[in-house]
Amino acid sequence: MDEQEDEERGFVAPLLSDEQKQSIRLSRRSTVIPGSIPTGIGSGIGMGSAQGFGQGFGSGISGMRRSFNLKVSGISHAFKTQVVDGELNLASRNMGDSAINEIINGIKTTEGLKSVDLSGNKITDEGIADLAKAVCESNVEELDLANNKLTEKCVDTLVAILKTKKTLKVLNLEGNGITNRVAKNKLLNTLFWVETKL
Repeated sequence: MDEQEDEERGFVAPLLSDEQKQSIRLSRRSTVIPGSIPTGIGSGIGMGSAQGFGQGFGSGISGMRRSFNLKVSGISHAFKTQVVDGELNLASRNMGDSAINEIINGIKTTEGLKSVDLSGNKITDEGIADLAKAVCESNVEELDLANNKLTEKCVDTLVAILKTKKTLKVLNLEGNGITNRVAKNKLLNTLFWVETKL
């Protein structure tokens, strides 16, 4: 086959022994260009790597979704089954702003809810506005937000929302980043009917 190709290309091979011809054929078939990967091996590695990466990435995304769904499901379940004498303890659940909507839904739909403990979580200034609105629209009298990720930036928002309805009686903000005296006085003086813990 190789000799026919050479003849078709106009190449006339010198007279060689059968042993020399066989050696040339073998060298042609086994020659690999430096830096390249032989056909078959490269495609196998490429496909294996791509498939492995794709599967790993896909399973990682699925894992995150399952984790998020389990967390949300846990919050809903807590509102339905763990309210005792009007009190619900959701402290130290590693919940951040992504859980706010589910918490709000629970506050709005749970009858007889008077106290919600959200201390030791990761709620920030961004999530506090919607939460405060939900509390104002409910009959919740006590809200514990101690040891979250709140700062003085949320003070104006809290004051503006909570003063619209005077149902909240106790607000715990201890262990957050609210240290400025002016911010503290604003909370204490404006929400004078609320026992605010700072």
